[in-house]
Amino acid sequence: MAAIFLFLGLSATSFSQKCDYGSEKAFQATRQLLLNATSCRAASRILDECAWGSSADQEFSIIAVKKCEADFLPKLTPVMKKRYVEKMMLCDQRYADGSGTISISEAAICRMGVAYNFSRNPQKAATPPPRASFPCAKAATPLEYAICSDSELGHFDVFLSENYKAVLKSSSAKQQSILIADEKKWLKELPEKCGALTGHGQSSETLNCLREEFKRRVDLLDSCSMGGPDECEAEISRP
Repeated sequence: MAAIFLFLGLSATSFSQKCDYGSEKAFQATRQLLLNATSCRAASRILDECAWGSSADQEFSIIAVKKCEADFLPKLTPVMKKRYVEKMMLCDQRYADGSGTISISEAAICRMGVAYNFSRNPQKAATPPPRASFPCAKAATPLEYAICSDSELGHFDVFLSENYKAVLKSSSAKQQSILIADEKKWLKELPEKCGALTGHGQSSETLNCLREEFKRRVDLLDSCSMGGPDECEAEISRP
């Protein structure tokens, strides 16, 4: 869970010596740590270091999020509140139908990240989420038009782009070459899986297929991020 430090920009003051896992007593101890946190920042740091990687993090996150919401929620305009709700929902969308309790944990930590960012700078955090990983005004291919025409597909395109860049950054030159080739192969095969992409409009069946394919690709790169470059190389090289 240390990756949340990069996302939140937190200093690495350690709570790990106070963390315990796997029992009701440990659960209550972590819960109490969060309840006793004196700030959103402290609660965020505790959640990062003491996260269980399971559904328990859902309750831990609720406590931490409330700590942060106390800082900003009463000050938000109606538009900013709408953006906050949208970004929280994106966390649930991103990790929906993932691998069991790990996905529940990831969604919970994602929500904590949203609340923390709103606590730090509500104006900046309330900027609308991008429609796609590229400017839709410059869409030029049938796939790009499809992505920009469907908000859910656009969100998965953003998630995929973020994951792809993160995995590339942590990979060796050889692993980068394998991942780049696999990404090109995946994009090339999309029309074969979902039907020919032509013009500015796609059928509902094609859009559903594209959503599923993008979601699977996001999940694959999520697994790469969690397992490390070597495991990622083995995963994408699998027939």
